[in-house]
Parts: sequence; C-alpha cells; structure tokens
Amino acid sequence: MQYQGNERQIRDWNEIDAARTLKEMQLIIGALAVFLIVLAVVLSLLIGSWVAACRRAEELRSVSGSILGQIGDAYSQIDFLQLELSEYEAVMKKLSGYASYRSSIASRRNTNTYANPNFDGIISVGGKKLQYEGIWEMTAYNPTVAQCDSDPWTTASGARTNPGLTCAIDRRYWKFGDRFWVSGFGEVVAQDTGSKVLGQKRMDICMIDVKMARTLGRWKTRVYKIIDE
Repeated sequence: MQYQGNERQIRDWNEIDAARTLKEMQLIIGALAVFLIVLAVVLSLLIGSWVAACRRAEELRSVSGSILGQIGDAYSQIDFLQLELSEYEAVMKKLSGYASYRSSIASRRNTNTYANPNFDGIISVGGKKLQYEGIWEMTAYNPTVAQCDSDPWTTASGARTNPGLTCAIDRRYWKFGDRFWVSGFGEVVAQDTGSKVLGQKRMDICMIDVKMARTLGRWKTRVYKIIDE
C-alpha cells in the first residue's frame, strides 16, 4: 500500500511538473510572439521610412533635373532675345533714315552675327518652338494692283491679305500655312507667292506702308520656322 501511495505521489508530481513546464512554454511562446510582432512593426516602419526616403530622393533628383533644364532654356532664351533686340534696333535705325544701316548690316553679316551656333536647332521662346532655318534674303511688298494683280487683297492661297502677317514664299520648298519667326520683325504666315520670290531662303513680307517697304529694301536676317505641336 505504501508503494502504491508513493507511486501516486510521484505521478502527481510529474503532472505538476508537466503543467508547470507547459505553462512556462506558453509564457515563452507568448513573449516570443510579442517580440516578433514588435519586430515586424519596427521593420515595417523602417522599410516604410526607407521607401519614403527613396521616393523623396527620386523626386528631388527629378526636380533638380527639371530646374537645371529650365535654367539652360532660360539662358538660351536670353541669348536669343539679345539677338532679337539687336535685330529690332537695326531695323528701327533703317526706318529712321540712318545712312549707315546698310554698312552696319554688311559688317554684322561678315562677323557671322546672324549665324549664332547657339540657335542651330530648336529653341523654345514665348511658348513657341522655333526651328532655325538659316539666314534669308528678305524684301517687302504692298497690296497694290501695281505690285500684285487685279485683286491684291486676295493671296495666292485664297486667304485674305493681312499686312504685317502675310508673306510670300517659294512653294517648291514651303507650303501655305507655314508660320515663321523673322528676326527683327516677328511672326509671319506663308500665304502668297511671287515671280521674284525664288529659293528656299527667300521671303517677301506684305506691308501696308509703301514708304516703309521701300525703306527696308532688301536685307538679310535669321528666320525660324514655328513648329506646330
């Protein structure tokens, strides 16, 4: 009987130990689960911060690249506008009756003022994209029967003559509707032709003022084609 009592007591102790061990293991597993959850949260925060930092760095690189591009465009536009100003000043001198205008044009042409390599290509000015087409020979005409035909107010394209905007070009190289930027003058539209307007780099601009057209005579200047998007 005593042996059986001891056996029962040992069995009870073993059950107590097993229960204690199970409880300890449960506590350990619970603590480990909490640790893993905290670790997952911390890692998630770190990864999120890293991703956000990478995105921010990419945004900063994109913004800096855009700013540098805008600075380069601004410098190009400043150079372009400086040349435009010199062209306008030259035209105004001629219209004001300066006798030295032709010699100044010749000297500037000899020093390649017009063929500035910075503009051999496409430049964006005032929201317009301009394709450099070279130095053209320019003249001006008036919408009169003597200079045109019996209906000087209707162009060869059929469009209404618009002095200051209408220009004549050689149809072998350009089409009606093409728009150009003439340095020292401004924007014109190809709407007309002429028997003396021959060649790829030749243009005749329509003007209402006969005296102004005669004063301008024949000159050379930079011409850009306006690119329609």
